[in-house]
Amino acid sequence: NIKFLDPNKPASQGNRKQRLQDVIGQTKGDVFGLSEIKDRKALEAIFPPAQWGILIDDDSGNTQDNAIVFNKAKLEMIDAPADLKATDANFLFPASTDNQLFPARRDVLFATFRDKASGKTFVMLVVHLKARVGGRDTTEWQRVGAARKIAFAVESKFDGKALVIGGDWNDNPDDVSLNVLETGDRNAKFGPPKAG
Repeated sequence: NIKFLDPNKPASQGNRKQRLQDVIGQTKGDVFGLSEIKDRKALEAIFPPAQWGILIDDDSGNTQDNAIVFNKAKLEMIDAPADLKATDANFLFPASTDNQLFPARRDVLFATFRDKASGKTFVMLVVHLKARVGGRDTTEWQRVGAARKIAFAVESKFDGKALVIGGDWNDNPDDVSLNVLETGDRNAKFGPPKAG
């Protein structure tokens, strides 16, 4: 029963907030990975803090932050900062040497969760790859390079763990960057993955 919204009908701010909350409620999700978030306050307007925990880098000064929002009644974040302010420990590539591949703190945000009912754990990663501003030929190396680093990190840091990865890829499903992530092959090529 998801309501499809008319993109031609302008929404007031109040209406937009309610529409976002309606869609979130209809997904019945307990954890959300989000990109291009201005700040914690923007998320708290949609996800009431009494019900939802919000992990975000409050000090980045960036309006393109990644965030993880989780239902506190159902999930527990393991090894989380008490104030849920993301620090370098919550990012895969916090070193300044990785800024070319992950500009403007668009690093991979991650957290480990325990389901309170089952006790099972999983890791959530939120990715926001470099945009194509300047054209595909100019920026392709950044998205592909970032995807290769992510694939290596997933294999070395999270091998054998239940993993959820999502975000704003700034690429198409058959682009090299997503083929690298989908297959784990750091030398994947452009095009649909081969069957078999």
